[in-house]
Parts: sequence; C-alpha cells; structure tokens
Amino acid sequence: MFPPRLIPPTQFGGSEFLCYHTGMEFPANLLARRRVNVEKLIGARLSNVDIALFALCSLGGVQRRIHLEEVANECHRLAPGRFGWELKQFKQIPDIRVAADALADARKEKSGGLVRSVGARGRGGMRFQLTTCGVKWLEENKARIAKGLKSKSAIAPLAQVRRVLEFVENDHAFRKFVKNGGVSELSIYDFADFLGCTYEPSLPHIRRKFIEMKKQAELVEYGKLTEFLRACESAPQFARIINARGIA
Repeated sequence: MFPPRLIPPTQFGGSEFLCYHTGMEFPANLLARRRVNVEKLIGARLSNVDIALFALCSLGGVQRRIHLEEVANECHRLAPGRFGWELKQFKQIPDIRVAADALADARKEKSGGLVRSVGARGRGGMRFQLTTCGVKWLEENKARIAKGLKSKSAIAPLAQVRRVLEFVENDHAFRKFVKNGGVSELSIYDFADFLGCTYEPSLPHIRRKFIEMKKQAELVEYGKLTEFLRACESAPQFARIINARGIA
C-alpha cells in the first residue's frame, strides 16, 4: 500500500481556513474523507475579504467609517471558525489581526481599492469605509456571500449610497443649480460646503470627495446630481481644484 500523498493546504479547496494556523501539510486521503465537513466550515469557499466586506457593509460601512474592532467582532459573529483566536478555549474571542489583514488586502490597488482607511492601530484605532468600487463589487457578490455564510441578514449597498446622497435635495448649491440651470453663480465656498469640506486649496480632500460623489451618483443613476457635478467639473471657478495636477 502506498503511503498517503501529502499536499500543501494551498492546493486544497478552502485553503485560507486550513492555512490559518499553518505551513503544515495534510494527507490527501484524510482531506478527501473530510471534504464535506471542511466545505461546511469554510463557508462554501468564501475568502476572508468576502466576509470582511460583508461585515463592514452590514455595520453601515457605506455611510460612515467603522472601527476595526467593530468589523472584527462582526466577522467573528458571521464566521467564528475563521475570525476567532487559535486555541479552543479562546475561540469565542474575535481575532482582530485576521480582520485587519482581510481589510488591508481589500484596500490594495490590485484588489480594486474596495475600502479606504483612516487612523492607525494603537492611535485611536483604524476605521474603514467602503469605496464606490467596493459598493459595486459587493452589490454583485452579496448573494453569493450571504449564501456561503448562511446569513439571514440582508445587506443593501446601493440603498446605503442613496441614503448618503439624500442631503442633496435640500442643499443650497444644488437647489440653486436646479433653479437656474447652471453653476455660474456658485462660489468656491458653496462648492466646498456642498461636499462637506472646508475650502483649503492646498489640500486634496475636495477633489477626492468630488470624484467619490460623482462615482456614487453614477452608480445609483442619480441623473440630476450627475448633471450638477459635471457642470461643476467644467466650470472655470472650480477647475483649479477639481483638475489640479498631482492630486489623486
């Protein structure tokens, strides 16, 4: 009888679950016998990023920045086998490191920049928020993730975006645009206030907020807002900060 063939965990379905502790190798015949049980544990091959983004959205991460510890706790509630401490007696404790690594992966450019973060661990804590790219990705994948988690909790990323943009209808600058059909009478201060910013031309935050809001408006097909933002983009009084070179 041949000895059992050893395969690394990275070649086995649900590798993230198996590799969490590891570097270890497992006998292929043992894994084959336990395949059904393992598949149940790993949530139909969901990645940690899948679970972390689902958790972030369920906490309101489209509308506001969520503390890393809140995300870690929600991840642990959804998938305790993935996001708990290693030792059996401590499995009920969320492991913040696993959630932090998943969100860091989601933030990378090669992943599509699905989240943004502010702060630092140990200095008031990191907070995370879904980007427009993250909202779009989650809208396309939410059913798959919910099914894998067997979650009864529904998330609605696009609905959260619409709630973010609710303020627009009552904003002074937007109402002025609707009334006059243009933005020529708006000042740079009106524009900055619309974006929820203070006007500081040396900082990139106005441009970033503008680009993000434009993406959000297009994502939820908010036509009038998209029209307003495009008018602002071509207006000479706003061109210096919207089209400033070297500002991402």
